[in-house]
Formats: sequence, structure tokens, C-alpha cells
Amino acid sequence: MEKEKLYNYIKGEVSLDEKGEITRWLEADPDHMKEFLALRKLHDLSLWYKKKEEISSVGHMNAHRAGTMKKIVLEFLKIAAIVVITLLSLKYYPSSKESEYQTYYTPEGQRAELKLSDGTRVWLNANSRLTYPVHFDSKNRIVTLEGEAFFSVTRNETHPFIVQAKGYNVEVLGTEFNIIAYNQSDFFETSLLKGEVMVTTPSKERVALKPKMRIYSKEGKNYKGMIANIDHFMWKDGIMSFNHETVNEIFAKLELYYNIKIEVYNKELLNYKFTGKFRTIDGVEHILKVLQLRHRFTYQNIIDKKIIIIK
Repeated sequence: MEKEKLYNYIKGEVSLDEKGEITRWLEADPDHMKEFLALRKLHDLSLWYKKKEEISSVGHMNAHRAGTMKKIVLEFLKIAAIVVITLLSLKYYPSSKESEYQTYYTPEGQRAELKLSDGTRVWLNANSRLTYPVHFDSKNRIVTLEGEAFFSVTRNETHPFIVQAKGYNVEVLGTEFNIIAYNQSDFFETSLLKGEVMVTTPSKERVALKPKMRIYSKEGKNYKGMIANIDHFMWKDGIMSFNHETVNEIFAKLELYYNIKIEVYNKELLNYKFTGKFRTIDGVEHILKVLQLRHRFTYQNIIDKKIIIIK
């Protein structure tokens, strides 16, 4: 894959067809994803150093500015080399400074797997963001989530692991669970696969979960029950699973995962239900074409991240 095209993708300057091409390329080989992550990290670093250069240049003489720029470039090259080596070898070298945080974002239609400094594994779904300390060395291990993530937490009896999302705190010692907390939606859900979790709601209510149970919000109220679709968690393997879900629910998920807007004029269509599985890399239009086989409707092509269902 051409690096220029990858850089344009990182900057959001590619067409829908190019986005699909790059997504398929990323899914084809783990080494492709490593290359992409290295380029994206370098891009982020270059933006940060550009901003730093602009700040440091104010009120300084040209000679001093040139010296500062030289130092910045040298430091950037050092860090860039470290980033490339780190990502390509899949090794992680945490800092000893507790105050340092890092944010990882997965663009629409993609997913990623992270390993935190304590050994905890995190899978991030599309259009999601995780903020976490570079190194855990305080009493609690605290991370912040926007979007959806699956956690496999390394057990530590003296250092609870806490996920903060949409005003909720999900506290565990060591377990496997999934959280849905997109800011674009008022929906929140924590589903427990293994171990135990304690969920503290925005109203300070504390709810304990056992395996195969979930807590979710609906119209401002919290409910506790059994996991509705265990196959939903296949998303971390690149599979979207819908189990007797309404078209309205399916479209809502597509809007979140692919960062698009779907406008439906045929409101009756929203009540139809569907069961099936799709590969994330197949994209929105493939899913719409399959739904068309069950429920007849027409739609316009994606324009400015919008799909219009005609009838």
C-alpha cells in the first residue's frame, strides 16, 4: 500500500472506495496493521511537535529559533525511531512517570487490540477512544473509555481496575467484560463474561454483576438482566452479529461503527427484525444489500457520510 494513500487516510482525505480498499488491506495481514499504526503514531507526533515549534518560536530571535528547531527535529527523529521499533516488534516500554497518559483512537470501520502496562488486554471497537496511564503505579488502575471495548483484566487484589465511561465506574480485580459507551448515543451497557464487576451508576447506585449478566441504560433508567446475544462480542474478531434485532437497532449500530448518518423515510422498515452476521470489512453498503433481500427498500449512495433510505 502506498504510504501517501495511508497518510491521506489518516488525515481523512480519501474517497469511500479508497477507504474500503485500505480497510481490506489492513485486515489481510497483521503486518499491514503494524505498518499503519507506526505511520499514524508518527503523524500524531509530527502534529504535536509542529505545535510545540509554533509556541517556542514566539518572542525569540531567528538564530535562537533555528537552534530550537534543530533540537526539536533531532528529538522527533529519536522518538520516531523508538515508535517504529516499538510498534513493529509489538513490545511496550512504559514510562515510570505516573502522570503520563496516552490516548488511543480507532477510526470508523476498524478495531484494534492493546496491551496495557499491567498486562491487561483491551480490544477497541470502531470509532472508540481509550485514555490510560502509560504506567500503572498508583493504588488504582484507572482508564477512560468513549465507545466500545472488551477488557481482559490482569488480576491484582491490591490494585482494582476501574473503567470510567459516561458517568459510570466499572470496577474489577481481574475479569473479562464488555462496555458500550458511545457519546453519540444515550445508551450504556456493561456485560460480564468472567469474574465479577461492580458498576457504580451516575446516581451512585452500586450494581454487582455475575457472569453472563449485564447492566444497561434505557431512556434514563438502568436495568439488570442476562446477556441478550453472546455472539455480539465477536466484534473483536471482526464480526458484527445481529440476533433478532430491529432494523432501527441495526442502523443505530452502523451509524456508530462507521460514523455515518442514515435517514429513513419509510418508518415501517425500522420495525422489521433481522438475524445474521457480517464482516466489518465488508462495509455498510454490503450490509444494506443483504437487508434488501429480506426487506425491500431502496437507498441513495453515501454522500458526505449520509445514506438516505428512499422507500
